[in-house]
Amino acid sequence: MKRLFLLLSAVILCSSFSLDCSKKPSLKNSRWTAGYEQFVADAGTQTTTVSLEFISAREYVLKIESILPPHPSMYRNADGSIDMQPGMSWEDTSKGTYKIKRDAIVLTDEKGKENILLQVNGQLHNGSIASHPLTFTRVEN
Repeated sequence: MKRLFLLLSAVILCSSFSLDCSKKPSLKNSRWTAGYEQFVADAGTQTTTVSLEFISAREYVLKIESILPPHPSMYRNADGSIDMQPGMSWEDTSKGTYKIKRDAIVLTDEKGKENILLQVNGQLHNGSIASHPLTFTRVEN
């Protein structure tokens, strides 16, 4: 009887753990952000922000914004003055679909390219969306 009780307890414990681990995270209507800074020689620090919004149970929108502030020109004028170069910014938006597979979220853009996000401790990690590894944190509405 004691062995049966221990066996039954172990089965219940294992099944509750496996149910908890197999839950798929709900990403629908959630927004995530990540960012990084990169030093650009003779220009300053370029700041890049990446926003990822899961707009439905299958679709996402990815937006990458990058800003380089105004900076001094690399050359002097004949009179010794240095011109200021205007700042620059660029933006890229892409859309696609996603699937959740265990702790991974597979993003597939409109061109068929896949990116994989790993879900670890409430954050999403990726190394291929931008030129730097990204750690996305959820933005509360």
